[in-house]
Amino acid sequence: MEKISELRHKILELNYRINLKFWKNNLIFLLIVINHIAITFLYLIYGYSSYADFSGTDMTEFFILMIRSNFYWAFVYRNSDKIKLFASKIISDRKTFSNNERIIKICRNYERSENYVLLAFIISGTLSALMAIVMTFFTKFNNFHLPMNFYIFFLPLNESSINWWINYFYQANVIAFGSILANIYFPLTLWLINHSSWGHEVLISCMKEFHEVVERKSTSNDVEIDHKLNDVVKQSYLVLYDHEEIRQFLKFNFLIEFSLLAIMFCMSIYTITTSAFVSSFIFTSMLYPIAQVYIYCAISSKVMTQVDKLVDVIYETSWYTLNTNQRKALQLMLCKFQNFKGFNGIFIKVDMDAFQKLMIDIVSERETKYD
Repeated sequence: MEKISELRHKILELNYRINLKFWKNNLIFLLIVINHIAITFLYLIYGYSSYADFSGTDMTEFFILMIRSNFYWAFVYRNSDKIKLFASKIISDRKTFSNNERIIKICRNYERSENYVLLAFIISGTLSALMAIVMTFFTKFNNFHLPMNFYIFFLPLNESSINWWINYFYQANVIAFGSILANIYFPLTLWLINHSSWGHEVLISCMKEFHEVVERKSTSNDVEIDHKLNDVVKQSYLVLYDHEEIRQFLKFNFLIEFSLLAIMFCMSIYTITTSAFVSSFIFTSMLYPIAQVYIYCAISSKVMTQVDKLVDVIYETSWYTLNTNQRKALQLMLCKFQNFKGFNGIFIKVDMDAFQKLMIDIVSERETKYD
């Protein structure tokens, strides 16, 4: 199991390093972005003009997808050096406790959960593609929605126009860029959030070990207690520092991500509830980002839950058996975690309540505008 875990880490680290070397080439990066923007606006100006049946909601959602895609490219490229440091630090941190069986078990659980989450993310994308294919073969909704389906089997080669070629070329661009971003951006964000959660769980484990040492004070001396307490305090500072670094790194990302996804979901729901004739893109575009947002929210909420558990463990310690300096150290650590901030962006916290509230606000504003 340990060899499999180590191999998995090496593969992920190699994946990041290969991608980062690619992103550091300014010419390649600029060509990719220029190509993406150019083909998008070429489609908006020329390809869309011949398809009056193409709904405005679909059009706006595709434009939002373009904004998200270019934001991801810029985010990864601008922070490539910091991403490399984060990836190396995550791997080195998890190797630090190689002699502690309790923490090794925690590491294995987190590696298993990361595998399940990435698998769920891949499955959601695959289901989106399959749903698009099913909707294409069993309905006639997509005859005029070429960039938003897999209806490539009926390309009119005899009477093909430049509009058709622009549509298919743009669809290929979207699929290619989406695959690259899914393989780089989402695992990166997942790793960072999950690493913060891992650090808190490791700290809880260290605090429980300290609690056990304090409980058997009759067989433990003050030197042993001080040594264990110093380890706990040192680990708490590392956890808080790492979390703040990750929080600042992802803060603006969460603002953009939640806002754009909320707008897309609201527009999709509005279209589905007000029109009996909608394209398959409306249905397939909802499944993939829903899984992404739910994973973000679940892990971020897990961090806050672990902070509450850590505070409870600190309170359960037999304070009356400790000396003054030991009490002050625990009290300082308690104050820091009681004032702990989660993955704040513009929101109070990153969870499904915050996302739902943003969706409600957008829907209310849209209803007021049209009333």
